[in-house]
Amino acid sequence: MGQKKTFLKFQVAWLGIISSGIFPGMAIAQPAQSQVNPCPQIFYESPLNTTIPAPAGCPPNQSFPSLMRPPLPGEQQPVATVQMVNQTVEVQMINLTAGDVAYEVISGPEQGMMRGDVRTPTTINLHALSTPFTINLFGEDGSMLNGLPQPTETPGELVIWLVNLETNKNTVTMQESGEVFVY
Repeated sequence: MGQKKTFLKFQVAWLGIISSGIFPGMAIAQPAQSQVNPCPQIFYESPLNTTIPAPAGCPPNQSFPSLMRPPLPGEQQPVATVQMVNQTVEVQMINLTAGDVAYEVISGPEQGMMRGDVRTPTTINLHALSTPFTINLFGEDGSMLNGLPQPTETPGELVIWLVNLETNKNTVTMQESGEVFVY
């Protein structure tokens, strides 16, 4: 009987030693809650402010206005209006710059790269884009780039000329009404 008590005291003692070593360590090992800035300042500084949009939920940076937001009345007039055909439009983009241009269609699966060559302009056709949609254009190495929309005589068609100018208006948005805006 005495031997069982001694063995039980021995087990309790080891359990106390082990648990006192484990539990304090566990309390120390818990990660501290860190505060993550959802809108890092780096997206608002050069060169990222002209090449990468700010994260979702953050204020837009210099070259990327809020996507798919129609302008408020009096805020901006449309640069073109396209007569719609079944709420879709055919878009032809023509790269007249000497540099490569990447593009991304918001509200559609299209994205890609257009090679730049002033002597032989590159053309990309985007078929049956449903409205509303936004096309973001990215110039090579953050170069200034403008998308100049021009409706054609054919209903449901839009041409966007890509040129280098002194301003950076590289977002083309078309509303359900067929109105086209450039930001």
